[in-house]
Amino acid sequence: MRKPSFAVIMFVVLALIWITLLPGAPQAAEPAKVLRQNWEYKIMVLGGTDEESQINKLGAEGWELLSVVPSRGDVASPHVLFFKRPKP
Repeated sequence: MRKPSFAVIMFVVLALIWITLLPGAPQAAEPAKVLRQNWEYKIMVLGGTDEESQINKLGAEGWELLSVVPSRGDVASPHVLFFKRPKP
């Protein structure tokens, strides 16, 4: 079997380079910029009066409840509520 000549190989390489440099040729896409969401947090201790309306007010302000934890580890103790919302 006959090996391709140097001139043929160079022609193919130069043709491929020329095709990739043509206007409208597909280019590698730039990596997408990652937008990081920043959060602000709020902590509320249950144990007062009218807690439901306070929690509803926080929800209306865009706060999302993350977790509820007993403050001393037992069920009878006041609970601590953790909220988050996107920073403006």
